[in-house]
Amino acid sequence: MKYAALAAAAPAALLLAGCVTAGGETSQALSDDLAASGYVEELHVSAAPDAGISADFATKMQKTLREALDECATGDRPLRLDVDLQTVKYPNPIQSAVMTDTAAVTGAVTLYDLETSETAGQYMIEREVRGGLGAGGAVMMSVMADRQIRGGFAEEICVRAFGAEPQSLMRNVEDDPDSE
Repeated sequence: MKYAALAAAAPAALLLAGCVTAGGETSQALSDDLAASGYVEELHVSAAPDAGISADFATKMQKTLREALDECATGDRPLRLDVDLQTVKYPNPIQSAVMTDTAAVTGAVTLYDLETSETAGQYMIEREVRGGLGAGGAVMMSVMADRQIRGGFAEEICVRAFGAEPQSLMRNVEDDPDSE
């Protein structure tokens, strides 16, 4: 009997947990040398005024990125990282409750070598979290969407540019007090 209840609850738990996808493209990969020896000394996060991205989100993204980059880019060669946020999408609570919805962020990332002033890496990063289904799932998506897309975006930079292991940084995002 208890196994039947667990089997019935498993699909719902998976939907509540969400599905994460990462995409984008690498226009210019950071060299292996800079990936190993670089650290981000300067960090700039911006968004076009017509993108509809709040200053609060950009500030929180900067803080999330700083924390992640301090963990994954630990060399001694100074880099500058510019992030141009292009889109941020939050889930619709009603749609999340009825069928699922997504939270997503897209941005262009450029790394510069501060010793040479040359562009060292360029990436387009897309991060999406899908979840919801039912009132509980909708609440979870509403509460966690902001922190999940910020943390996922930061993790994707660490993975693509600096060779970090996927999911190695997400534990810090879960404890992020700026997510509420």
